[in-house]
Amino acid sequence: MLIPKTGIVFPERHKNTQKTRYHQVEMLIAKKLDRKIHRLKKKLASQQKDSKRRNASHLQIAKLHNEIADIRTDFLHKLSTKIVNENQVIVLEDFNVSGMVNNRKLARAINQLAMV
Repeated sequence: MLIPKTGIVFPERHKNTQKTRYHQVEMLIAKKLDRKIHRLKKKLASQQKDSKRRNASHLQIAKLHNEIADIRTDFLHKLSTKIVNENQVIVLEDFNVSGMVNNRKLARAINQLAMV
């Protein structure tokens, strides 16, 4: 059974579906937090500079960025451990990630995968 930070419980059915579900949950959480950051940044832009409320909003945005980074790092650690434990041979491929990030349609998805 999967219980991520949000408290959503997913029953375990098959081994291969559990992996994809956990990835989907992690990305869903990160996506929600991205939207929340976007909303807070818009709010921050209209606030008066050097005010207490603006500083508090800035701190809140920084905490959300840290939370997203922790979620992604946690997922990558779990995924890499699972890959190493399940496979005998690991083959790496060299991508031009910096070139792919320049594509506006792919940039957000690539950054969410933490390939950079």
